[in-house]
Amino acid sequence: MTTRRRFRIVRWQIAVMGATALSLAVLDSLFYGLFFGVSLLGLVVVTELSMSRLVALPWRSRLRRLAALGLLGYAVVVVLRLTDILSAGPLP
Repeated sequence: MTTRRRFRIVRWQIAVMGATALSLAVLDSLFYGLFFGVSLLGLVVVTELSMSRLVALPWRSRLRRLAALGLLGYAVVVVLRLTDILSAGPLP
């Protein structure tokens, strides 16, 4: 039963990432940072929507750790992007 739930979460995440890539490609905005951020948001939403309030499964905590690690990675991407922007100097 739990294996089916795990695969359902994986299928939903793949669907979210595919829809994200397709939408960003149509909008001509397919950049790695934007794709990573929207996919991470999709992971958080899929995780929260699939959570059961009655049963605490051990693999759910690993999924939350993955989301937290992703948020940390996204924060690093944002900081690197900000340092690139700020190191360019003032606009002419």
